[in-house]
Amino acid sequence: MLPGRWISIRRGKPSGSADFHRVDVVGRSDIVVYNDAMPKPTTIALSRLRDIGWSLWDPIGLHRCDGAADEYDGYLMHVAGLLRRGVGKEACMEYLVHIEARHMGLGISENTFQRAKATVQALDIYLASLQDPES
Repeated sequence: MLPGRWISIRRGKPSGSADFHRVDVVGRSDIVVYNDAMPKPTTIALSRLRDIGWSLWDPIGLHRCDGAADEYDGYLMHVAGLLRRGVGKEACMEYLVHIEARHMGLGISENTFQRAKATVQALDIYLASLQDPES
């Protein structure tokens, strides 16, 4: 077992329930996510998640403001984990809409659903590109 720290993700979970993931930070741009429900560890380029989040989602409109590079990391890592565990894209999209509308308190804008859908699709394509061709 590789060294790492355990993080609890409670977003969208009933009180007292959580998914636990072991996360290793590899350098400053990659993370390795472990979960018993996943077939094997996956190295995910945090920089790629950020590129997707900043270019397609960015609900606050920070557009890479100084000091805000990690603003959406937790949400994007959560969606990546959901997709890796086989959760449907619709549920992942609803999660991002909920985060923007309710958690951030921004409500629903004319492009909220479109941005969430594009973000989930791009994350899904990225994660599919990481799959072992033999699996």
